[in-house]
Amino acid sequence: MKQRIANLILLIAFFLLPWQTVFLYRIITLPEGASVYGNMGVYATELLIVLAFLLRGWPIISVHAQKVVRALYVFLAASFLSLTWSFAYPVSLGFMSHAMVANMLFLLLIDNRTNITLMIKSFLAGLILPCLLGWYQYVFGWSPALTFLGLAEKRVETSGIAVVATDTFRSLRAYGSFPHPNIFGGFLAVGVLLIGWMVRQSHCEEESSTTKQSLRTRLLRCARNDKWMYTPLIVLFTSTLILTFSRGAWLALTVSLVLILAQAFWYKKLIPHRAIPILTVGMVTILLSVGILHTSIFARFNPALRVEAISIEERSSQYRTFPSVFMMNPLTGVGPGAYVFALERISKGQPSWSYQPMHNFFLLLLAELGLIGFGAFGYLVFEIVRVVFVHRKTTGGIFGASFLVALLFLGSFDHYLFSLWPGLALLVFLF
Repeated sequence: MKQRIANLILLIAFFLLPWQTVFLYRIITLPEGASVYGNMGVYATELLIVLAFLLRGWPIISVHAQKVVRALYVFLAASFLSLTWSFAYPVSLGFMSHAMVANMLFLLLIDNRTNITLMIKSFLAGLILPCLLGWYQYVFGWSPALTFLGLAEKRVETSGIAVVATDTFRSLRAYGSFPHPNIFGGFLAVGVLLIGWMVRQSHCEEESSTTKQSLRTRLLRCARNDKWMYTPLIVLFTSTLILTFSRGAWLALTVSLVLILAQAFWYKKLIPHRAIPILTVGMVTILLSVGILHTSIFARFNPALRVEAISIEERSSQYRTFPSVFMMNPLTGVGPGAYVFALERISKGQPSWSYQPMHNFFLLLLAELGLIGFGAFGYLVFEIVRVVFVHRKTTGGIFGASFLVALLFLGSFDHYLFSLWPGLALLVFLF
């Protein structure tokens, strides 16, 4: 009974993962003012994950995953070592609470008792309502404040809100239920890849059932039902992904899909017939969206426009200040979650909103955990890549490589995979 309850709680946690309901227990400010990176709290989804972990008990892990788990523990140990020399100890301590829950989530996912297919379906279903909210935000240029769901009010005319702008108009980018459109874009890019995985998985299950005709018939019927279920999802996800105007998410999805097709061709893996209509629908949706919104889309790549020029300058300046932050403690880092507070020490007197984590997941990790922590993370990635490489000719290996590539591109252009709880959860899910 406890196992069933734990599984149900984990399913609910995945469904609610996009929503940012959080209890703030402490707020640490910079001398220049408040910063969101000083907000310490516990998310509702974190409580559900901890409860599921306690109910299930110690995970049952396959032999193939034991080396990955060992590498994960090494990475956690390196993170706690960095915590000891943190430049903002309370902030780092709060961040490590999120890291521990992310560790529990990883162990729950690789537990042999976890039905990963159900978890994926719950994850996909949980993105439907945020997509509808994202459409509302883009069309009306406004989003209401719902504190109990973790939503702040957003208006297209408000300074500091993420918008896409040309010389003649401004449009609110789709936030969905997330703190920033880039995070929403990352979730949607992963969601599109997961739809492809689910369609291919249905095909594999059908091929493996050759003993009983009745079972084969049932699987064929389920696959047909899945096709009609995933078709509207691919339309919703791809169109909303365009509305996030997240260039990193666009690039991550594009390269990942190209890699899947290239691997399928190289290893002579046929694309199942039922996947072709869904791929076609997704491609048509993207082309239609690009045709309708081409002015706004091209604006995201025009450095002459004011909004894009500011964005480019902010990110360029981060690369200039990164070496100074890194050299403050190159061995063990400035502390997990403490990059903003270390940056303030070397660049005082700026507006509080200008203190941002490095918009590069890998460099942020290097600065906050130092060479020791970065090496430990490399060890973890190596163990995961080794598993993917062993299965490189299978469907799992092909999609595993695509998820790693998605991680590479999502992490190269933003920091949320390590700086915010929803990003940590997405990182764990990708792994």
